[in-house]
Amino acid sequence: MIGRRMLTLTSLLAAALLIAAWRPAAALADQTSIMVSGDEAYPPYEFNDEQGLPSGFNVEVMSAAARVMGLRASIRLGPWGPVRAQLERGQIDALCGMYYSPARAEKVLFSRPHLVVSFAVFTRHGSDISSLDDARGRTIIVQQGDYADDYVSAAKLGGRVIRVDSPAKALRALVAGQGDCALVARLQGLYLARRLGLGNIAPVGPPVLPRQYCFAVKKGDERLLAALNEGLGVIRASGQYDQIYDKWFGALEEESVWEHMLGHLHWILGPAALIFLLAMAWAWSLRRKVAQRTGELRGELVARRRAEADLQQSQESLRALVDSSSDAILSLDPARHILRCNPAFLRMFGYAEAEALGKSTRILHLSHENFERLGREAYAVIGASGHWLGEVVLQTKDGRELPVELALSAIRDPDGRTTGHVAIIRDISQRRQAEQEKARLEDQLRHAQKMEAIGTLAGGIAHDFNNILGAIMGYAELSLLDAQEGKTSPEKLRNILTSSKRARDLVRQILTFSRKLTPDMRPLRPREVILHALELLRPAIPRMVEIRCRLADDLPLIAGDVTQLEQVLINLASNASDAMPDGGVLTIKAAARQLSPQEAAELALRPGLHVVIAVSDTGHGMDKQTMEQIFDPFFTTKEVGKGTGLGLATAFGVIKAHAGAITCQSEPGRGTVFTLYLPAAEPSR
Repeated sequence: MIGRRMLTLTSLLAAALLIAAWRPAAALADQTSIMVSGDEAYPPYEFNDEQGLPSGFNVEVMSAAARVMGLRASIRLGPWGPVRAQLERGQIDALCGMYYSPARAEKVLFSRPHLVVSFAVFTRHGSDISSLDDARGRTIIVQQGDYADDYVSAAKLGGRVIRVDSPAKALRALVAGQGDCALVARLQGLYLARRLGLGNIAPVGPPVLPRQYCFAVKKGDERLLAALNEGLGVIRASGQYDQIYDKWFGALEEESVWEHMLGHLHWILGPAALIFLLAMAWAWSLRRKVAQRTGELRGELVARRRAEADLQQSQESLRALVDSSSDAILSLDPARHILRCNPAFLRMFGYAEAEALGKSTRILHLSHENFERLGREAYAVIGASGHWLGEVVLQTKDGRELPVELALSAIRDPDGRTTGHVAIIRDISQRRQAEQEKARLEDQLRHAQKMEAIGTLAGGIAHDFNNILGAIMGYAELSLLDAQEGKTSPEKLRNILTSSKRARDLVRQILTFSRKLTPDMRPLRPREVILHALELLRPAIPRMVEIRCRLADDLPLIAGDVTQLEQVLINLASNASDAMPDGGVLTIKAAARQLSPQEAAELALRPGLHVVIAVSDTGHGMDKQTMEQIFDPFFTTKEVGKGTGLGLATAFGVIKAHAGAITCQSEPGRGTVFTLYLPAAEPSR
């Protein structure tokens, strides 16, 4: 007894500390009073007492849960049918108790269960009904609108159903012989039988139809539902729930065996010794059954309390895990209001907890347009797959932009409906800075390598450049002699001009490769660029090479330097022609293509619309070893003096400078295909 009092005192102290320290959820800061109703004749769960005041287990649990959340529950009980209809129409906020079923969940919202209630078949003494199956085809008494009524109607047990206004009337009708059995909640039936003095009835068979008894909230009020769930968790943790439970059901669960036996001995007392012995034997058997059932109930109670303790420990472990995470974690309602946040979120965005709770996540976005766009794009995916992952830019309380990786997941109830979302936010600003620094260093490295290659080029092309200068000087000297003799020689001057252009083009090619020649980026029509390049190229292509051009009509604009792109196309077409000394087919194709994220990643491009240009030939092709070197500076398969090895390296640099990609496919004897990917220009705003 002393230990039990100490445990009760400790529970009360814990409850007082927890309630004193508890802060109501900000999501209900604007709502301090709620209208609650229930069944006026459903003892001991909910009923009006002799003074007409609401009483019962459900009433006290609802009041306690609302109180710890800072809510004042105004409770008025009435007939079950009308109050249930009032909740479904949204005329009241909640019901103290309602049995959960999928059909009912389509009309109201259910909290976590605060009790699991089993029903029982009650019969008069001497009845041949010993289970629910035996009641098939018999006359069954139920409360109208109760879950037992729903079950009997759905199960189609046959026979006749008598519907009355309350469980008390159901048991009185059974005693009066109006039906064969009554289907009511087991503990409720025992409570009423004792209170009303109905000694001629008892439950038979094992408990049936275990149902979750929950708070019921009107549709659309997820915030009140969350608050009541939270309040229920608080009173369970504090021990207040157990005190209410023991007050209403402790006596029933620990009912004295001798009270049962004396109640039944009243009916069989008589002067005959034989009858007395039979009564004692019957009482002994009854005592065993009652003791067995009492043990079962105690076992169920211990198991339930152990499960609640395990659940509480699991919740505390999960809360510790969330609080220790370096990523920001939010719990959101369906309207994207913040219900919970961990310390990492407060540190990352600079808000105090009171400033964030209950607020829309709009406060984290740079603009309302960004907030709406994320809602359209991300939440559409979540509705289909249950989760979404992407990178967005949010803002902190002081207006600083913060690049983050955002993961969103849906929270669904047992019926599959979305009741909220969990958001995990990871700061990737340092990763972005590291990527930018890496890109800068890579650019410096590439430029240094190309400058080193240019130095090597000075020796590699000295012979070609001296030949050009020798031709210029030779023709200039001849022209000077002709001028001294009064003659003119246009042919020699043309040769000087031709050699000068060769020197200019060689220098331009070197500058383009080194990417020091800034591209003149303009909106271009790809079709016109390709046709103009072919017009320049045709005179240099042997007649035995057939040129085929297949260009789509719907090519989008691209942003580029027309001179550099024409140079790339002329270079590729010229190489294709050289690969077909005995003739063949040179084909140029162009089409618009939408690159998927996977295709774009393989090419190191951004997903989206691209213009794809393919230059193919039917020449001798290349082996794998040659393919691996074709874009290296100074690598060439041509004879000495016929190429510097800069053509494809220059083409590679030009296409990269245009934010594009170039690929090559070739096999010996089967020709070669070079494919260019150029991003479509963004439309003007």
